[in-house]
Amino acid sequence: QMCRDNKSVEKECEASLLSILKQEAGNDREHDLLTVDSSKGFVKRAAKRFKQVYRWHRFSQKEAAGTPWIDQQAHNAGFVVVRFNKYATSFGMILAALESHATPGAKMFVYGTHEEGISALPARLSASSNWSSISMHGTVVKATLRSSRKNPVVLKKTFRNKVDLCMVQVDGTEVVTEGRWIVYPGLFSGGGMDIMTAYMIKILLTNWWKKRDSGKSLDCLDFCCGSGVIARTVMNWSRGCVTMDALDADALAILAARKNLKGCRQLFLSDGWRSVQPDIRWDCILSNPPVHDLHGRDSFQVLHGLLKGA
Repeated sequence: QMCRDNKSVEKECEASLLSILKQEAGNDREHDLLTVDSSKGFVKRAAKRFKQVYRWHRFSQKEAAGTPWIDQQAHNAGFVVVRFNKYATSFGMILAALESHATPGAKMFVYGTHEEGISALPARLSASSNWSSISMHGTVVKATLRSSRKNPVVLKKTFRNKVDLCMVQVDGTEVVTEGRWIVYPGLFSGGGMDIMTAYMIKILLTNWWKKRDSGKSLDCLDFCCGSGVIARTVMNWSRGCVTMDALDADALAILAARKNLKGCRQLFLSDGWRSVQPDIRWDCILSNPPVHDLHGRDSFQVLHGLLKGA
């Protein structure tokens, strides 16, 4: 019931936006459209009114792999549609990317819900000199890009951060890796160690790692790896007796994990199990999967998918 309710919310948001786009874009298909984090179904319906449609979605959606940054070809889009999200740093990165790379004069339409905080967006855009003609239509915010940033934003230089990370050692002690852990905006718990992952790691150490057959090598997968906290911890414990793979749907998580997980055999950018070869087997699958969707609503879809595919 929960998943159906969430889908209904999305359909209502998308229907409101499509009605506005019908008035704004007309039927002559003379403009290009860039969509950011919109569903595949919405893109398909919106495409009927545009010459070319480009997608930027950091999270993989079914067979469509996520991408960490805007495609160069999308920079000339005259219309931009963005699915709002409540996470300030993540959404701020999207705005900065658009301000840097979208065409001046492009019309932006951001859609979401009042529960997510979209009603506060007009004030946020008004505080920037890059947006004009800002207005709100129900749960859709419309704005026009006045001018691009003079110095284009570069993903890795602007948004890649190095943070401290407290790692649990094989003897149970904790060591802080000072300023060496790579993270990006929007990663779970900021890409660091949250309280439940820390608890899970201590349970793994006591109830799994110390009781395993120490003479046996293991193939392991960190499912929903994020920046790679669980995978890195177990790799540090193993001293070479574990072959680790890692998987996440978030293209930016995989970008961070690629730096943090030196020695990892394979990184899968995948919506659940969709991009994993069906004949691959692991001795152990480790995971602290999200139980909320991208908009903060309760959702056990990822957990159900993990259990079904495992």
